[in-house]
Amino acid sequence: MGRQKDGMRKRRTAVPTMPGNSRISWKSFSKILENPKVQGFLALLAFAVNFSPKISAMASRILLALAWVLGTLTAWSHYQGTRGRRFLVTGICGALLAAVLVPFSFWLTHSKRVGEEQKKVLRSHLHIRSFQPSPVAAGKTVMLNVYYRNDGEAPAEVQTFYNGFLAEFPRYLLAQGELEDQLFEIMRNRIPLDDSAIPRTMIPVGAERWTTCFGPHLSPQQVRGLKEGKTAIYFVGVMRYRDSAGTHETSFCVLTHSDPVVFTCQRHNEEP
Repeated sequence: MGRQKDGMRKRRTAVPTMPGNSRISWKSFSKILENPKVQGFLALLAFAVNFSPKISAMASRILLALAWVLGTLTAWSHYQGTRGRRFLVTGICGALLAAVLVPFSFWLTHSKRVGEEQKKVLRSHLHIRSFQPSPVAAGKTVMLNVYYRNDGEAPAEVQTFYNGFLAEFPRYLLAQGELEDQLFEIMRNRIPLDDSAIPRTMIPVGAERWTTCFGPHLSPQQVRGLKEGKTAIYFVGVMRYRDSAGTHETSFCVLTHSDPVVFTCQRHNEEP
């Protein structure tokens, strides 16, 4: 019985434990990393990954720094001379690697940033600067010149959709806002689905243009109502412009009475 127990003890002690296995695997893994061939392969891999277009400029710098560290370790592990010469050889190899990788890092990050800026889509921005109405007179058509400028970074193709309305001037602010909404909705509904017949205007970056909107043809009675302040002429419209970034709209809503002065509506004067 005593011999059998001793045999059982020997068998139990012969089985390695999990911590021992983890230490053995870590030692073997560290030995693999200490191999100069493995270090050189990892350095080349870190260097080669930088040529991928999906790698950002910051990631490229990190990978190039890692390639420099691994390359220096490769020189240290490969050279087996005295300690002083080992430091000397490793320092020379590290300096040569830095002389190659640092300029390459600046060139690569610059090219990646230039590529990212080129991928950025430039867009235009249409800004309405002023309005100039024509004098109100019987037997004449009221007109409104709309002056605008392209303050964006790309040229645009512009189409203007508008309507001129003669409407009773509301006495209350809330009623004015409701009237402006109604007129703007009417104008929206009149925009044709096929806008090929609507004139298009090209406007370069920084250029200024104007468009003329035609309102109602006035009778003497209508002119009298405008002078008394009972009615007003509303010009509501949308300037739709297209560029490489898509389609955008700048809306406007203004009103005028008998004098050639323009008042801005409470609503529907928006720029994207």
